[in-house]
Amino acid sequence: MCRRLPGVLGQTARMAWAVDRPGVVLLLVCQLLTGATAATVLAFTAEAMTHLLGSGTVSERLRGALPALIVVTAAAALGRVSGALSSYADGRITPRLMTEADIALVGAVCRVEASAYGEDGFADRQEAAEVG
Repeated sequence: MCRRLPGVLGQTARMAWAVDRPGVVLLLVCQLLTGATAATVLAFTAEAMTHLLGSGTVSERLRGALPALIVVTAAAALGRVSGALSSYADGRITPRLMTEADIALVGAVCRVEASAYGEDGFADRQEAAEVG
């Protein structure tokens, strides 16, 4: 199964690309942006904590941490927007992709020789294909 996974993922990506190119591009961009914003939040949270846990008066520490906290806030907000757009793109692609996969499965089943239905394991393989 692990050996087949890259091929299946590639086939799914090609099918998604054929079904909705703008949706796939939006999904990829949003996923990359979500990852970048998560890394930014982590990096600047560490910087803010360095200031907050450092020495000096409370007001000095807060003033020192403020730029990092602003970046954390902005990156977190951008990450949320990106996550929402990613969910939108996924919701846009998935129904079309499932429809195309169902059509391909029905087409494949219709092309099967009648004698194949009597072979051992054919029903199991067909059910596995239907489930995905």
